[in-house]
Amino acid sequence: MTGMKKDRGLLVLGAILLLASTTTFGQATLATVRGTVVDQLGGVLPGVEVALTDMATSVVARTLLSAADGSFEIPDLKSGNYRLKATFSGFRTFVAEDIRWMPVRFGESK
Repeated sequence: MTGMKKDRGLLVLGAILLLASTTTFGQATLATVRGTVVDQLGGVLPGVEVALTDMATSVVARTLLSAADGSFEIPDLKSGNYRLKATFSGFRTFVAEDIRWMPVRFGESK
């Protein structure tokens, strides 16, 4: 199968966790997206381009490369709806739509 492009999909492990960091003295609440990029066999993939786009504005909020252990972290995100896209040569592009971050204060309902 020499000369044929590998067609393996990218996976983002852990269902892409959205974690609220903190509320700073009444300021806006921010979130962090963390994950690990692995191939279909579970091997970590360093150097994968990970882009997070704000779906309301179609503006790319952040772009980075996964670390040597395949991990990535995108901090300081305002509430909203995001799309995560991971691209790496020789692999299919991974896209996660509708990553939502909406703060809920204690005592309030959604």
